[in-house]
Amino acid sequence: MRKIEADHDLGSPRVVDERNEVTYSRYGNHYIRTVTTRRFILYRCRRCGYEEVEEEKDTYDEEVNIIAIDNIPYLVGYTRLTLVQRLDTPTPEAEVKYVSVYHYYIPEDFIDTAIMSKIEELKKEIAEMYKRIQYINSYDVYLTGLGKFAKKVANETKQYDQQHDQWRVTEETYYVLEDGTKLTKQIVKHQKYRCRQRSVPTDEGEWVRQEECESTETEVLETHDYGEIPAFKTQIYNDYMKQKDGLEQEIKKLLQQMVRNKAKVDVQKDGERVKIKVNDDEGEYMYNWIDRTNYYRGKYGPLAMLFA
Repeated sequence: MRKIEADHDLGSPRVVDERNEVTYSRYGNHYIRTVTTRRFILYRCRRCGYEEVEEEKDTYDEEVNIIAIDNIPYLVGYTRLTLVQRLDTPTPEAEVKYVSVYHYYIPEDFIDTAIMSKIEELKKEIAEMYKRIQYINSYDVYLTGLGKFAKKVANETKQYDQQHDQWRVTEETYYVLEDGTKLTKQIVKHQKYRCRQRSVPTDEGEWVRQEECESTETEVLETHDYGEIPAFKTQIYNDYMKQKDGLEQEIKKLLQQMVRNKAKVDVQKDGERVKIKVNDDEGEYMYNWIDRTNYYRGKYGPLAMLFA
């Protein structure tokens, strides 16, 4: 008996399933991350509905470092600057475990409790300073004549006089002080005559439309001068900002000293890039001003940000 094979007219392929398998292998002072993508492709016969499934496999290798920041694993590029990538799948042991300290990342092994105690005190001072700065920012002006912060408010009251076809507008500007007291700055009265339109005959017997323009009369009813300076220009605001910046720089210097006490650190700056060598292991950091994003290379890339 002779076997006859059907001649199928298979249509366009369609991916019905795709899976990624990730494995890590140690290579020198970093890892090789192997990503294997398996795709299952379906072909269907246009005539009889026969289906056939094929499997395609792609493999991609990359050199990476694996770190942990506050016990969360991340992947960092080994040979090039990259964004840190959070890892949710099981990963090998992190090469460097970081903890967040203020705006920086410090390896757990480099933490010094005595220095950290000083930093905590500085952080409390900065927090109090920041509260004061926010308080100042919540006000519009600083009244030099009274030595107080205030919010500036303007109200307008309108009244229409139909007989004379005019608006009477009263504008009142006043301050609300820190304790809620209201102080009048100025009261101005405007009388605004509305535009009138009317039709008048011409010598040729036609009618044309004419418009009388609006006019305004202004009268200052009351005014008071308490002095006024925008809050961001006041000396007290500038002093707080300088103190805050100084405390933040002090924290940064203490953290840098703490790191140098624990390891041999070599720092090189090249434009926007900061390269670091910690006990012969390299790292690199760059802040991209265009997209406002941090980029890192190597397991000590996050630490390089401290020396930017």
